Amino acid sequence: MQIILRTLLLAFLFTLPAITAQASVCDATREGVIVYNVQHKLVQFCNGTQWIGLVAKIGGAGDELPSLSSAQIWVGDTSGEAAAVAMSGDATLSSDGVLNIANDAIIGPEISAGSITNSHLAGSIALSKIAITGTPDGTQFLRDDGTWQAVATSDTLAGLNCTSGQVAAWDGDNWECSDMGSGGGNLSAWQNVTANRAIATVYTNNTGGPLVVSITLDALGLTQQRSSLEIDGVAVSTITPSDYYSTTAATAHHSTLFGIVPTGATYSVKGTSGTPTLIKWFEATLGGSGTDTLAALQCAEQESLKFEGGAWVCAEINALPDPPICTGSSAALQWDGTNWSCATVVAGGGGGPTIVNGDHTQQECIDAGGTINMSDFGGDILCLFSGTTCPSGWTSYGKWYRTSKSCAGSTSCFPASGRDCTLPAGWVTTTASRSCTYKPSYPTCNGSCTQASGVGVTTAACY
Repeated sequence: MQIILRTLLLAFLFTLPAITAQASVCDATREGVIVYNVQHKLVQFCNGTQWIGLVAKIGGAGDELPSLSSAQIWVGDTSGEAAAVAMSGDATLSSDGVLNIANDAIIGPEISAGSITNSHLAGSIALSKIAITGTPDGTQFLRDDGTWQAVATSDTLAGLNCTSGQVAAWDGDNWECSDMGSGGGNLSAWQNVTANRAIATVYTNNTGGPLVVSITLDALGLTQQRSSLEIDGVAVSTITPSDYYSTTAATAHHSTLFGIVPTGATYSVKGTSGTPTLIKWFEATLGGSGTDTLAALQCAEQESLKFEGGAWVCAEINALPDPPICTGSSAALQWDGTNWSCATVVAGGGGGPTIVNGDHTQQECIDAGGTINMSDFGGDILCLFSGTTCPSGWTSYGKWYRTSKSCAGSTSCFPASGRDCTLPAGWVTTTASRSCTYKPSYPTCNGSCTQASGVGVTTAACY
């Protein structure tokens, strides 16, 4: 009996798991060995490769995982054993499982291109986060190249010393001296040179720079008229019959030629199928390369200086008509470009002699787009405007310039001198319709010629 008991006790002892502080090596020779791991308080068995813990389920009664300190995790060590460690490095783990990433831990390589948009950015970004140089303060601003630029506190030209031929130019930050280019630039004031220009006459641009010309023509009665602005013999701007517009044949047919004349080039207006009437001829210099100085201008004997087309030129001295003798305390001698005349000077706000009745000065007339007339109204000075009415603030003088209209009767009517009638051109006192009649000796040739109300009226006299 004792022998049987000893045998059963030895068998029981061999079936108990070994108790060890740490599981020893697990290999094929130890497969099936059961141990109790004192360190981890866990029963383990060797499967021939590694130790496997004998835990039925997590949290089960009597089968719980070993205790783990707050905020620690299980991590396999170099021996293949699970060890309790705290998370460290760029992130930490709290006791309630929240993962916290350290500041500046995520940089460019960890961010996918385009994954951060404006909505992800804070309302402002500290300058310390931007790669810039210099020190910011209240007098500087940050440029797009990452540098600081002092704020210009003034755009005055004080202290700017330019040499001859240079101009002041703004470079976006400061004024600087710049060489004047011979190309494009500012346009000078328009000069009305109508009195010194004519159709089919060749002129030369001696201004020292490009010259802009604008020429307005009237082709009344010339239904097939064609005009061209020729520069060095090349037609650069052309008016065809369809360019002249009018509601009736009796109304002025105005159209404009425009071009830029290079330095030293010739220019002229040529017409075919009749010569149009020159209405206005304006010129202006372009690019600032022209000059109104007298340097290097050498005139011949009996020549005088003349400012023409934006520059001084030499011109022949023409004999001037003798001026009249003006009488009266308010009379003044005045030159209209062709003749001397006596003008009445009315005290006013300046701007030259006033228009009749003293409501406006001659300068005010020019500024309003009108022209001065001192010869057609019995000594009265008036301002002429295109159209049938005066501008706001001006009063009609009661006279309008009207174009002519001719009507022809049948060629079978006799005598020939009685079969036509003409409404003459000139200043009239009404814009209402007007008519004339023709009555040759042959009764059936009687007829009339009518110009409708407002038709043919080109200019209003105003003061």
